[in-house]
Amino acid sequence: MAKKKELKTKLPIQNASVFKQKKISQSFNFSNKHYYLLIILGVLLVYTKSMFFDYVDLDDHGTIVENKIFFANINNFLHGFKETYWVSFYRPLLWGSFVLEFQLSNINPFLYHFDNIIFHSLTCILIFNLLIRLNINNKIAFGLSLLFALHPLCSQAVAWMYGRNDSLLAIVVLGSFISFMKYLQTNQNKYLFLHLFIFLIALFTKESAIVIPFLCFFFYFTFRQCSFKNKKFIHWLLLSFSWFILTLLWFFIRKTAMDNKVLQEIGIIALQKKSEIVGLQAFIKNIPFLFESLYKLILPFNISVYPTYSTIAVIIGALFYLVLLIIIIIHKKLINIFLFAMSWWFMFLIPPMLLYFTDGRYDYLEHRVYVPAIGIIIFLAFLLNKTKNLGKLKWYLGIIIFIFAIKTFIYIDNFKNKENYWLSAMESSPKKINPAKVLSMYYDKTEQYEKSYQMFQQQYKIDSNDITVLNYLSVYYIKNKNFESANNIFKRGFALNIKNYELNNNYANFMKDQKLDDSAIKYFNLAINIDSTHWEPKYFMAFIYNERNDFKLAEKYFRQVLTINKNETNSLIRLGVILGNYKQYNDAEILWKKTNEIDKKLIDPYNYLVKLYIFQNRNLEAQALLDTAKLYNVQTDFKTFLIPQQQLLQSK
Repeated sequence: MAKKKELKTKLPIQNASVFKQKKISQSFNFSNKHYYLLIILGVLLVYTKSMFFDYVDLDDHGTIVENKIFFANINNFLHGFKETYWVSFYRPLLWGSFVLEFQLSNINPFLYHFDNIIFHSLTCILIFNLLIRLNINNKIAFGLSLLFALHPLCSQAVAWMYGRNDSLLAIVVLGSFISFMKYLQTNQNKYLFLHLFIFLIALFTKESAIVIPFLCFFFYFTFRQCSFKNKKFIHWLLLSFSWFILTLLWFFIRKTAMDNKVLQEIGIIALQKKSEIVGLQAFIKNIPFLFESLYKLILPFNISVYPTYSTIAVIIGALFYLVLLIIIIIHKKLINIFLFAMSWWFMFLIPPMLLYFTDGRYDYLEHRVYVPAIGIIIFLAFLLNKTKNLGKLKWYLGIIIFIFAIKTFIYIDNFKNKENYWLSAMESSPKKINPAKVLSMYYDKTEQYEKSYQMFQQQYKIDSNDITVLNYLSVYYIKNKNFESANNIFKRGFALNIKNYELNNNYANFMKDQKLDDSAIKYFNLAINIDSTHWEPKYFMAFIYNERNDFKLAEKYFRQVLTINKNETNSLIRLGVILGNYKQYNDAEILWKKTNEIDKKLIDPYNYLVKLYIFQNRNLEAQALLDTAKLYNVQTDFKTFLIPQQQLLQSK
């Protein structure tokens, strides 16, 4: 009987410095609640104003606002498991969180920002929980958890709507890891199943979660002098098999989702533009991030919403690694802790480095350091736990936390709205062209034309060979009737790339505005041959032929427009007029009715339909349509009294 009992025992706890049953049982008493409350209070004091921030137009607006029809459908909560987004990113948990929030908030950004604060607070509480389980003094654990909570480098994961993916990852990583620790401590299967369940959720949060089993292995063998006696080998084998099966399940679901879009989008878009490289080559290009991340974690005073690599930051970061090695030489007993903490740091820091943007985007957004930083927090906790003067340490930690809190409180204003964000991006990354591009479009859309022009000029200074910049600049000159400058920009653009769709389309519009219709037709045709998926050049071709009374060609191009955009109202109206001239009244009526259904406030469908109904003696329908126009405050060309009363009576 005793032997059977022993066979059922799982991973018996051995003596180890990190696990002392008595200490752990005391560490989860009710008195710790005030530490949790203080952490939450600290987060709220610094981040509450971020609840009222707007979109910054770095993925957030493009995801939620431009896909509001998708997010409005609660049935799409699980859609993220079936398909990727932004071409190659597989983030079902992030996608699902947006769907749920949309049901309550629609496109109002308040709830999204509020939830980011909740996610960050939960992460910080779990860090405190983890440190307590590692036998760290309560006050030190609290101080370091609060330090993480208010650290400026973590602010991007909170104040930027899309940064939540890293706080979500932190929650599931910590939840899975703590469950694993509780399993080791109690030998209870419920904690094992909880660990595996959260591990699976973590995989669907972000690919980096695949390192969790390696961390668990490393943790166990670092802090426990394990030997494979009795059934321990089988237990580890079963646990490893479980990790493997769950990872395999995630891999195939992810692969299916990637195939749904990758073949269509990565193959066609990313590879053609060659805007991304993946793998070892990307990692080599991103090596400065290994050093800059540590530098900014320790000295977060030159952080940026849109960072570029800095030689000085790399050098100082390398020196900080050297300092850590010196500390280990002095405190040799911490070597195991150091190895585990640095494994956490590197395992979560390296996977995102396997992607590199070659199109002049940011070098590395700093929210990527959010989860790796927990490894450094663990090492600091053990280092500070050795201190003999806790009173003095509390003062030092308090001063640092206060400075960080002030810095974070001021810094997050950069995420307040689109203009703040991209102005900050341009200031901190003056050699990056994208911030000036976004600002130029923003100022143009908000009719701040002088500022828009300044941004165009800034782009031109950074890269005078950028076709996109030349396109935007040419449009600006045309709007301001500076035709000579526009013509010069077009010449430069064609010299660089004569097969650019936007350049040909913009030049065709320029020719059309100059009443040079033959040249306009030539370049519209070139634009269509380069990329036939756009309806605009076909519409303007139809418009020109319609003005020339070449109705056959006009009809041809209007129909082509409607095959691409079936709700393009101008084409529906004009094609209806052409068909009306051919006496194809039924077809014309269908087109005008459809236009009226799309937009009840357009005047032309009312005018043409009423005229048609009067012509066909359908006076009651004409009157009903005029009543509808009146309901929508549309001033048509017809009045009720123009329809003879006798005809109305005859119709009845």
